[in-house]
Amino acid sequence: MPKCIDSLLKQDIPASDYEIILVDDCSPDESLAMANECLAWSLGKQPSIFNLQSSMTSSRPTIKVCHHEVNKGLAGGRNTGIDAAEGEYLSFVDPDDYVAPNSYKALLEQMDQEQLDMLRFRYQNVDEQYQPMPDYEMESKFDYSSQIMSGRDFLVHRMGIQCYVWPYIYRLQFLRESGIRFIEGCYLDDTPFLPRVLQAAKRINCVDVRRHYYLQRATSMVRISSSDGIRRKMDGQWILRKIMLEQYQQLTDEGVKHWYDAMMSHSVFGLLQMNAIYNYSQCAEIIAQLRHEGAFPLSTYMASAKEERKMKLVNFSPMLYCMLMHYKTLL
Repeated sequence: MPKCIDSLLKQDIPASDYEIILVDDCSPDESLAMANECLAWSLGKQPSIFNLQSSMTSSRPTIKVCHHEVNKGLAGGRNTGIDAAEGEYLSFVDPDDYVAPNSYKALLEQMDQEQLDMLRFRYQNVDEQYQPMPDYEMESKFDYSSQIMSGRDFLVHRMGIQCYVWPYIYRLQFLRESGIRFIEGCYLDDTPFLPRVLQAAKRINCVDVRRHYYLQRATSMVRISSSDGIRRKMDGQWILRKIMLEQYQQLTDEGVKHWYDAMMSHSVFGLLQMNAIYNYSQCAEIIAQLRHEGAFPLSTYMASAKEERKMKLVNFSPMLYCMLMHYKTLL
C-alpha cells in the first residue's frame, strides 16, 4: 500500500486537480491505520507509518478515506470509490499495484482532447521484488495502435479475454450515467463489469505506453493453492458463469455474443483444469452439469495456439482431458 500511494503522489498534475480515494473493506491488517495517516498528512500533519514527504512537499491532493462497516469485497470497494469520486476522470488501482511516475497528465490530456469515455493503456506484470515479469501471451499480442472506436467494436475486435478494469481511465460522468455497478459477491468482478461498460462507451482509444504495474503476489486470491482457496475459487467460477450466462441471454448483438461465448468457454476451461488437479473425483459430475448447461463445445476464439489444442481435446472428450491433466500432476 505505501508504494501504491507514493506512486499516486508522484504525478505531473497539480495537487489541487486530483484526489486519492482509499477504501478500507474491514481489512485485518494495518491498512486503515495507514489510510488515516495519509489523510492526516494531506491535512498538514506528519505521517508516522511511512514517509510521504519525499513525494510532495508543498500542496497536497485531497485524500478521502472510506470505511466499510461490513466486508463487501473488491466489488463493493470499487462501487464505494465511484460513489465518492468528485473529479472528471477515474481509474482503479489495487493496493498492491502502483503506477508509473508522471503518467497521468498525458492520459488525461488525451481523454480531454479526444473526448473519450475510456482510454486503455499498457501494463507491466512485476514480481514481489517489483522486477518485471514476461507479458501474458494475449498482452504481448494486444493491438495498442491509436484508433478511436466505439466500446462495442473494441470489445468485439480488440480486447480479447483480458478482462481487467485497471488498465483504463474512465470518464466519471459516463460511468455514472451508464448505471453499471460492480456485482458484489462475484469472483473476478472485472469480468461481468467491463463488457457492459464497453457496450455503453461511445468513444475509446488506446495508448502504447506502460502506465500500470500489476503485482503478481504468490498468495493472491487468483493464485492461492490451499484447499480452502481452491474451493473458493471454483465456487466463484460457478457464480461468475451464472452471471455471464444471464448477461448473455439478454444480448441481441451477434458480435458481442461471440465474445461472451469465448469468455465463458475460457472460464469453463479453467474450471475443468482446476477440478482435474484439485478435485478429480468430482470431474464426471461437473462435466455432466456443464453438458446440461450447454457449455460444450468450447469456443476457441481468442485462444492461444497452446490453449486451442487443449480446448479441442476438451471438445473431443472433457473426461479424457481431465484424466490427462490429473495424472500429469501426479508425475
